[in-house]
Amino acid sequence: MHAASICSRAESSAGVSQALRQRAARMRYGLIVVSFCFCSCAFTVLISFGVFTEQRYEAEMSTLHSLAVLALFWVIGVWGLRQRPGLVRQTVSDAPEPELPPAQKYEKSALDRDRAERIARKIEAAMAKDLLYRAPDLSLWDLAKHIGVTSHYVSQTLNTHLGKSFFELVNGWRIKDAVTQLTTTDATILVIAYDVGFNSRSAFYKAFRRETGKTPSDLRR
Repeated sequence: MHAASICSRAESSAGVSQALRQRAARMRYGLIVVSFCFCSCAFTVLISFGVFTEQRYEAEMSTLHSLAVLALFWVIGVWGLRQRPGLVRQTVSDAPEPELPPAQKYEKSALDRDRAERIARKIEAAMAKDLLYRAPDLSLWDLAKHIGVTSHYVSQTLNTHLGKSFFELVNGWRIKDAVTQLTTTDATILVIAYDVGFNSRSAFYKAFRRETGKTPSDLRR
């Protein structure tokens, strides 16, 4: 947990640093544009007061245009070099590595089988008795806090002992509850969906079909 928080802070710091660099770059480009506009305005004012003759005006305007084009290409070039290339082929070393099997993923964990079984029973009680799955915004951290176990051990128990992910566990209990309500009550499908913990009708139908192979409407026919 401590290492994860350090990594999280490091990633956050890196993101802030990158954002600051990008902001500084935008400010530099903005200053260049503002400076160019100021010089153009100043040059126009000088011309209006007759500081430059017609011949000198043409020569100065030609020089100014050349400098403007040069500055524009310089800004575009620098901006382009600072961008991340979008057409570079991803190498094998950059590709995400496949997730390790649970046995290898947790081989260095201190969680033994007996303790995993106790955690599994606590998870079962939290769902069956406390109806924790009905909380719409339930997270792995919430479940771990409820049963008094670290989230890492809860995740490990789910993967190695129960053979499912956190979302599979929660949706399984939600659909089980929904099936009971659909067959024993006259509540509408939408009311049942929200009651068992889903935030939307579409998410409920998708999970229901995945768990049962049917739709809620099919079950009531």
